[in-house]
Amino acid sequence: MSPEEQLAVLTAGTAKVLSEKELLEKLRLGKPLRIKLGLDPTTPDIHLGHTVVFEKMRQFQQLGHQIVIIIGDFTATIGDPSGRSATRPPLTREQVLVNAKTYTDQIFKLLDPAITEVVYNGDWFRKMTFEDVLRLNSRVTMQQMLQREDFKNRIENGQEVRLHEIQYPIVQGWDSVEVRADVELGGTDQLFNLLVGRDLQKEEGMPQQTVITMPLLEGLDGVKKMSKSYGNYVGVSEPPQEMFGKLMSVSDDLMDRYYLLLLGETRDPNGHPMDAKKSLAERLTARYHGAEAGAAARADWDTRFSKKDLAAAELPEITLEETNSPISTTVLSLSAQAFERGFGITKSNTELRKQFILSGSVQLNGEKLTDPNQIIDPVDGDILKISKRHVVRFKSAFKISRDSGGRCRYKLIKPNGLIVISSDWHTTLDGALESIERLRTAHHQIRCSPSGQWYFVSIVPSGEIIARSELFIDQASATSAMEEVAASCPTAEVYL
Repeated sequence: MSPEEQLAVLTAGTAKVLSEKELLEKLRLGKPLRIKLGLDPTTPDIHLGHTVVFEKMRQFQQLGHQIVIIIGDFTATIGDPSGRSATRPPLTREQVLVNAKTYTDQIFKLLDPAITEVVYNGDWFRKMTFEDVLRLNSRVTMQQMLQREDFKNRIENGQEVRLHEIQYPIVQGWDSVEVRADVELGGTDQLFNLLVGRDLQKEEGMPQQTVITMPLLEGLDGVKKMSKSYGNYVGVSEPPQEMFGKLMSVSDDLMDRYYLLLLGETRDPNGHPMDAKKSLAERLTARYHGAEAGAAARADWDTRFSKKDLAAAELPEITLEETNSPISTTVLSLSAQAFERGFGITKSNTELRKQFILSGSVQLNGEKLTDPNQIIDPVDGDILKISKRHVVRFKSAFKISRDSGGRCRYKLIKPNGLIVISSDWHTTLDGALESIERLRTAHHQIRCSPSGQWYFVSIVPSGEIIARSELFIDQASATSAMEEVAASCPTAEVYL
């Protein structure tokens, strides 16, 4: 690939390049450039927004350039003030190294570790004497440092700026001298720090690094930057199905941006947008979980949503809250519990009504439920779709409880929350668990109580009764419950 062709690839999707002319001159030298990326792993959580710069590094590496990753085991203990309205809390070196492992694990899903240089800036900064530090500080002026927008804003707002924070751009810039960087990449909020690196290289009589900044990636909402705090993020360690499903929710316009910034290419304008979106979701899922997981996530999504064959899909299985009362679960309550128990998501009643129920998103076995107050009695195997990406299956479950003396008993609870079987007390948890396994192969027998109410008992081959049902007002109700128990008992989940 010619230098001009390389330049076109390497500048695509960037926010700023200082300068393209300078970079082209370096590419024309015909030798591998040293491409620097500094990482201060202050958190173990990584989302796709963090990986935009990783993708650009991958492009440089594929073109034969030398990638240099600097792990800021020293600078992270200072805390990067870029874009901060308050001082970052300090981290220990041990915390930084644990977080760094998460970063490198994800980076090496894009980069080849065999030809990637990884260094730690503590290797040179911890050798410096105080005299060395003072000499390094003399290279810059206070006026330069206070030109930073975040420092200026904090001072104007009466917020403190700690002296160690002013050191940060200086030590990051010195990293570029130490590794003899030809190009440094970073986010748009890193521009000031990257330019300090150029200045320090010039003072050392070295060629100045080209600075490339990458734009911030919009989150799933297409408005705010991707952030865990905004809830619009896709975590790189999320389960494959969750990652795929989130990516399928992006708009067509945002999909084009994800193609460019996360895959380094443009999508085929002649292809169908839905096919392109599935391809994007599969490729990004495969990047972090493997090709097999990416293909499986796509197949599962097709099963759930494209082919409407939810019965065969792998879905979260839930049981509603335990109750002894007659069934009175409304669509509103059902939807709230499905979000909470299936996905750990809390939704307000107002949000559930407007965004999901009244809009027709909520469906039980394919039938829309648009009345929030409608009474619903889910049975074993029923499927509730509450949004495009959230579907659950109702399942009976064994719930084990303990008393103050440590004894255990279990109840078999129907998907609608109704208790249908209760066991006697067992002296140990193992005893209760063993009884459940025996119950799975037991037969059930209808009986009538002296008061005229009906119930059924569960009898093992030895003739021992190990559990009994609640009381029913008539034989038909008891028989119906017994038949449901016989069908669901063998596969019901157990939880404490």
